[in-house]
Amino acid sequence: MAAPRIYMQSYGSDRPGTICCLARHPQYPGKLFLLSAGHVVAPLEVPDLAAVRRQRVRIVCELPGKTARPVATLMNWVPLQYGGAINRFDAGFAEVDADAQDDLLAQVPLPTDVTSLVEEGWSIVAEGAQTGAPRKGNVREGRVDGLRYRTTGNVEYADFAPDNHFSTDPVSIEGDSGAPAFDPEGRLAGLLVAGRTEGDRRSYFARIQPVLRYFGLEPVLHADRPAGIDARLLWSAPAQAAAAIPPPATPPSDAVDVFARTLWGEARGEGQPGIEGVASVVLNRARRGPRYWWGGTVVDVCKRPFQFSCWNPNDPNRARLLAVGATDVAFRLCLDVARAAVAGTLADSTSGATHYHVASMLPAWARGKTPCARIGSHVFYNDIE
Repeated sequence: MAAPRIYMQSYGSDRPGTICCLARHPQYPGKLFLLSAGHVVAPLEVPDLAAVRRQRVRIVCELPGKTARPVATLMNWVPLQYGGAINRFDAGFAEVDADAQDDLLAQVPLPTDVTSLVEEGWSIVAEGAQTGAPRKGNVREGRVDGLRYRTTGNVEYADFAPDNHFSTDPVSIEGDSGAPAFDPEGRLAGLLVAGRTEGDRRSYFARIQPVLRYFGLEPVLHADRPAGIDARLLWSAPAQAAAAIPPPATPPSDAVDVFARTLWGEARGEGQPGIEGVASVVLNRARRGPRYWWGGTVVDVCKRPFQFSCWNPNDPNRARLLAVGATDVAFRLCLDVARAAVAGTLADSTSGATHYHVASMLPAWARGKTPCARIGSHVFYNDIE
């Protein structure tokens, strides 16, 4: 499973995050809301709720196998204060469009319940859209202060009310903000507000019950939607380690850049496991050499006409992948994966796959074939010639 990635339409994908949970509100029967970190769904630079509502801030969602599109409108959030002020928490919620409700209910993990019992040493599991896979950690002692937020032209530091927050071992990376934390029983315990990547590395969560009470929200539970994803599944055993793929013959100097752009165009919404799966396909093709029609180098494989659709001349993705740069969080992750692949340190998570397709469709070349892996919304094959 891959957590849906969200971001404000007005900011593009430069400030992405994750849906913590889906919820109802007793004053708005029949409506569905998504809850996330406030800085993911609301502008940090505009503390006035009325001004933001006049702007009608739209939230874009990247669902696996679907085109990114606006799915919700900001309703309310808690504006952050800096300079030593104590913040209640960093959270906000948005009303989900009627035609997007079923898609989100099928993709966002649903808790069995909520809990306030979070103490030092307890285990939690979190799944951020950027991390792309569940990560486990233990709750730790410590204050929640001095967390860094990047506003337009500035870096600000915010402190948070200790009673409303807890910290854990590092279970997140940039782009995971808003991710849910579940206990082993699948109960929702927290909402990721930030992570510290230097010094005392850890992830910081707002306790979920004060957040829900503040907004008057009631989370959608798995019992309410049995066909949805049970949050307890995030505790299943981690994938086995895989053997590293040998790098192809000395690649051209632009191999990493072309490789990363291909990964961004094909799998930016799939999280790190999905990106690494597509990278494995590129490497497995290149490793087989020029005797195969798809080429023997990373660049040849990526740009072979009508293979990776993001490079097709008429594909709307092409202009975006040529323009994307290192300010985009997903592209930075793709660059890291591409560098590891070219260096020969990427583990093959696909069992030698050379082809893949989106799970929602079955192309003619895959009929009668046996998949060798499924990662996120992609199905992989190693028996296609």
